[in-house]
Amino acid sequence: MEPTVLYGLRVGKKSDVCPSEFQCRFHIIQNKYDDHQFIYTDSSKEGDRVGCAVVCGRQYVMERLPDVTSMYTAELRAVYLAFHHAVGSIESKLIISVDSLSCLQTIENLDIENPLVLSML
Repeated sequence: MEPTVLYGLRVGKKSDVCPSEFQCRFHIIQNKYDDHQFIYTDSSKEGDRVGCAVVCGRQYVMERLPDVTSMYTAELRAVYLAFHHAVGSIESKLIISVDSLSCLQTIENLDIENPLVLSML
């Protein structure tokens, strides 16, 4: 099944929008899909250390990635982990929340050249 990508938080240049605007827009999305289970993804880099995480309710997965991992790959790895959590979930209505525009575009375009995207198909 092809994913549906929602760009409801895309409101211009991220640095030009105050955080409360993003929070407000995200709450609108949550209310619109209140019958869905949300899975949240994120990644971070501190110095040479790179990692990603997925949170769904009280469950979470954190993964340390190789130091040479780019933020793009770390974000995509978090989506991969969320996808595998979703596949094993008993919930039928799920939304994976991703804050990386480039990852969303890669997934929407079904970039099968990317091994992480290919493994999600």
